[in-house]
Amino acid sequence: MLTVKASLALELVLYIYMHNNSLNSMQGRRRSAAWYLLPIFIGLIGGVIGYFAVRKDDPILAKRLLYVGIGNLAIGIIFAVLVSLYAPDDFYSMPQI
Repeated sequence: MLTVKASLALELVLYIYMHNNSLNSMQGRRRSAAWYLLPIFIGLIGGVIGYFAVRKDDPILAKRLLYVGIGNLAIGIIFAVLVSLYAPDDFYSMPQI
């Protein structure tokens, strides 16, 4: 079962894919900047999906999508480490309000 976030991301990918397929194939394909939303919201997995979706048409954008996904993952890991380091030791034993 897909979560709401994953299903919305899948709909976004399908919309972008269908929109870009309707462009004139005579011109060089330029992909939409909306592809950046995929790794921003889904992280590394979204970067990999975006990479494989646009790699043949726009290899520069594909690499950037991977970098955004990796950066999003790194920021998440750094944030988790900082929170765990600076959280009080008795955080879970605090009285409920």
